[in-house]
Amino acid sequence: MQRGLVGFCPYDVLSKLTHLIKFAFSDIYKDSNHKPEMIIALTDFEALCDFRPIEAIRESILDVPELAACLGEDWENLGLRDWFTHLMKCEPSFVQEKLILLKVPILA
Repeated sequence: MQRGLVGFCPYDVLSKLTHLIKFAFSDIYKDSNHKPEMIIALTDFEALCDFRPIEAIRESILDVPELAACLGEDWENLGLRDWFTHLMKCEPSFVQEKLILLKVPILA
C-alpha cells in the first residue's frame, strides 16, 4: 500500500493548495473552474509548444494519402489553418471511409 501512495497528493490537500495559489496569483489564475492538475505538476512533464515546421507537417501528410484526401485536391497549395478547416468541415462519411482504409493494412 505504501508504494501506491508515493507521489500521491490527497485531493483535499491539493484543492487547498490550489486555492492558495489562485488567491496569491489571482491576476494569472482567473478561471473559477480551475483544474489543479494543470497548475501543479505532480510528476515530471514536458510541455508542448509551437508546431512542427510546415514542411515537416506537409511531408507527414504526404505519407498518409487518406489524410491528404480529407484536405481537398489543392491541399499542397494551402497552409495549416486551411488544412485544419478542410479537415473539420470534411463530410463525416468521407472521413470514416478513409479511416477504414487506414485500418486495413494494420489488421492484415
